[in-house]
Amino acid sequence: FFWFELRSWLFASALAMGVPRSLLSAYRTRSPLHAMVAALFAFGSTAVMLQAADVVVIPWWWAVYAFVGALLVLMLAWRIRRARASRARG
Repeated sequence: FFWFELRSWLFASALAMGVPRSLLSAYRTRSPLHAMVAALFAFGSTAVMLQAADVVVIPWWWAVYAFVGALLVLMLAWRIRRARASRARG
């Protein structure tokens, strides 16, 4: 079926469309988080395109797991700092 053959290419295109949107958000907000998301979209799109072309299989999901883990650690550190600051203010 037509869509089954193009499934990987469509998925890679969807990931590639997230790159400029995240870069625009990074530019507007000056947030490194959006730049990291754009890099993740670019890496994922490249990995899916290479897999769709039968060149190489890159397990890009591990990069997603590492990114989410880093976000969780950063969020936890931010909440701890925020709680300590509010406790210090009384």
